[in-house]
Amino acid sequence: MERKIQTMLYANKDYPQISVDENTALIVIDIQEKLIDALEDSDKMITNTNALLKAFKIYDMPKLATEQYPKGLGKTIDEILVNLDKDHIYSKTTFDSITEEVYDYLEENEIEKVIIVGAEAHVCVFQTVRRLLMEEREVYLVEDAISSFSNNQKEVAMNLMKGMGAFVLNTEMILFDLAQDSKSEHFKEISNIIKEIRK
Repeated sequence: MERKIQTMLYANKDYPQISVDENTALIVIDIQEKLIDALEDSDKMITNTNALLKAFKIYDMPKLATEQYPKGLGKTIDEILVNLDKDHIYSKTTFDSITEEVYDYLEENEIEKVIIVGAEAHVCVFQTVRRLLMEEREVYLVEDAISSFSNNQKEVAMNLMKGMGAFVLNTEMILFDLAQDSKSEHFKEISNIIKEIRK
């Protein structure tokens, strides 16, 4: 009986779960050289984004990034770049990050759930989330890995995106959801990542 209830809960979109055996991707939006200094709590965003990138590498899960007009705003910062696959970094001029290339990637890999980190919450993150929800994908916003020019801008955007249907989580919630069990094969690695972000 207990197993049946658990299955029913996880099958319902109202009870979000991120697991390694599902078609889930992480999108890193515009964490770039000439933007980073203008963002509130950018150090926390960088630390938590890297934690998720490392976890996705451990579980061999897809991760990609976008860069807003890199000729003017610079490339993805080195601290993040080191944990990305350079073949899956896409430049753009639109604020919506789902460019034709990104859309094709999501379709080809049958991505149903998208985890979003990056900047800015009220511009590129918001427009990307709106687009993904319109495509009926499940969207997860990592609250402590998203930033804006001000925390007020971020708060307004997060509330609106949540109201539109996006799930709001934090980095540790996702890391523990991926691990599932303290006896799992990769939990020690995940535990070490968690220790790093708690410093």
